[in-house]
Amino acid sequence: MKNKKRPPSPQELLKEAEETFTTPDLRSYADVIMTLRDKGLSWRNIASWLCERNIECTYNEVYYIGRQVALDQAAREAERQKFIEEHGFDPWAEEEDDSQFEHDPVEALRRKLDREKEDEDRFSEEEDNQFHE
Repeated sequence: MKNKKRPPSPQELLKEAEETFTTPDLRSYADVIMTLRDKGLSWRNIASWLCERNIECTYNEVYYIGRQVALDQAAREAERQKFIEEHGFDPWAEEEDDSQFEHDPVEALRRKLDREKEDEDRFSEEEDNQFHE
């Protein structure tokens, strides 16, 4: 009778997998990948470029990261367009005095509403002054 080995437990395989595959998270290089892509490099050339710098990856992995970045950007743009349609303005639009809030649409909205309120108060005050003159 053959001596059968017992299969490893899931915990043993998990531990071995964690120790064996310790490649860097390629998503942390998304900006690098997209910069190279914007310069016209192919997914394969980007993967080769990264491998030359000791970042092991395949062109399929690089393509996947690029695809995820593009999908994320498209989702953010769709969200922005929806907000503009619903509210009639773009809180992400850069204004000189609000440039520090460009990535915080809530604060940009708050500041815009405050300005509108100030304008409304000023207009009401001017009307009152004209009426009483």
